[in-house]
Amino acid sequence: MLDTGPTSRACNSPLQCRKLLCGVPLVVEKSFFEDERGRPVTINTERYVEMMRRKFIPALRRKQEVDMNTVIYQQDGTTPHCSNVSLEFLQWYFPGDRLISRRTDNPWPAHSPALQTISFGAI
Repeated sequence: MLDTGPTSRACNSPLQCRKLLCGVPLVVEKSFFEDERGRPVTINTERYVEMMRRKFIPALRRKQEVDMNTVIYQQDGTTPHCSNVSLEFLQWYFPGDRLISRRTDNPWPAHSPALQTISFGAI
């Protein structure tokens, strides 16, 4: 999900939070997390990074209104998302404070009121 309005680091209300990207499931094919027989598989670090590399980052780059130098990426704190390998990959695309995640300098606060669906659009 993406909002392409002006960036604001002070999020006092949902409408002030801009250029916040979340919504990986919108660009992931259902079959990506299935084996060759169509059975669901566990999402591990390797599968997560591969999905980000093959599906999410290319889909994000195809969006004409997206400037990859200003996108802020936010993810939850599941183990595959916060492994050393995953964070190293994500920090290459979203350096500095543009990655909001557990185990970074910019952690996602639990129960954040700044994340309301009305603030976002679909990728």
